[in-house]
Parts: sequence; C-alpha cells; structure tokens
Amino acid sequence: MLVVDIGGGSTDIAYVDIGWTVRSEDKSVDVGFKMIESMRFNRAGDRISHLIATAIYESLPLS
Repeated sequence: MLVVDIGGGSTDIAYVDIGWTVRSEDKSVDVGFKMIESMRFNRAGDRISHLIATAIYESLPLS
C-alpha cells in the first residue's frame, strides 16, 4: 500500500507491505505491517501533488 500524507509544510510517503491471516479456531484476523520504504519532502501543496500524481501515472502499465 502506498500512503501519502500532504500536510501544511511537508509531504510524507510510505510504502507498506500489509498481510493478514484468519485464525480458524475463532475466526479472528491477525494483521501485520512492514515498512518497505519511506520518504519526506519539505514541500507541500499543488506542486508536490502534481509531481506525485505524475510519477504514479507514469509508473502504471497502460492497457
């Protein structure tokens, strides 16, 4: 999962691996998180939003 937090003066981006297992005995769910990568930019607002959206768009396969 890609998490993007654009605040008032900075932008934080985290790439997180999430997995879960369902326990058969009581049907409860065990969720695990693993931080793969994180970055902070000391910019926020329209410019950084445009840069992030462009980078995501360019990395997606077009069909």
